[in-house]
Amino acid sequence: SVNGVLRAHVVMMEAWLEEVLWLAEHNYPQDFYLYADTIKYATVEEQRNFLLAPPIFELMKMARTQLDSASCCEVIRRYAQDIQLQQGNALGWTALADSENRLGQGKYLSSVMADSIIVDFDSPYALRMDLTSSVLSETPLPALGAVREQILTKLSDALKLIDEVASTAGQLIRNTTRCIRVRVSNSTNTAAETDPNTIGEMRLLNYHFKDKDIIEVADTLIHESLHSFLAMYELQHGSFVAFSQSSLVRPVSPWSGNPIPYNAFTHAVYIYFALFEFYRLLYPHLSDAAEKKQV
Repeated sequence: SVNGVLRAHVVMMEAWLEEVLWLAEHNYPQDFYLYADTIKYATVEEQRNFLLAPPIFELMKMARTQLDSASCCEVIRRYAQDIQLQQGNALGWTALADSENRLGQGKYLSSVMADSIIVDFDSPYALRMDLTSSVLSETPLPALGAVREQILTKLSDALKLIDEVASTAGQLIRNTTRCIRVRVSNSTNTAAETDPNTIGEMRLLNYHFKDKDIIEVADTLIHESLHSFLAMYELQHGSFVAFSQSSLVRPVSPWSGNPIPYNAFTHAVYIYFALFEFYRLLYPHLSDAAEKKQV
């Protein structure tokens, strides 16, 4: 179920944290005991908020799989600082799961959607460059004034529409998406993506463009949140694809016509079937003839 996968993901992350704390205590005691008292009194909610932050997932995965001393020490440092900020009710965001924005203590102009999803325009994570990413490879421009408000309004209206039409999809988005990183660029391109190595983070490029209307944005929110949902599921149960990738055989996407990896094809089957079901519910909900035609 939508909630069951999230609960299992949190339990897995709690086990990862225990491993990292054990490694830190036994191998780097000087660093561990510096923060031990703060960590000891963390509440379940504070720990959960920390563990669901997208950058923390990436850091924890590295610390656990590589037994990397620097990563282990960074986890406990970030954990202690994040707990202190939550206990101090920093920015009033005790229910949010993005430690980078809490640690920024207000210098990043993020907004909050649906009480728990950070819409991030200018934290270091939103502005970082990554040439392997269709969104983060674009040189960022400041998202100011009307552009920022336009994007925030589209996102809020799209989530409201999803809640009205398919409440399970709305719950899916809230469960799996902790932060939406938004990039504005000089490019005429638009893009949306998630990275299974950064579960909980959705990235959007140039979603202030006119063609990204409410229905398109709703499509994106469901599509990208499902990627995180499937990544959580595979992390718990293993890959949907049980055989090795081969360059000799690649499925062809019936949507784009491009050859794609087995795993991406399998995810696409789930995602486009879910979107079909959403549009099937959306069609009779609409009264505008142009919107019905679009659907």
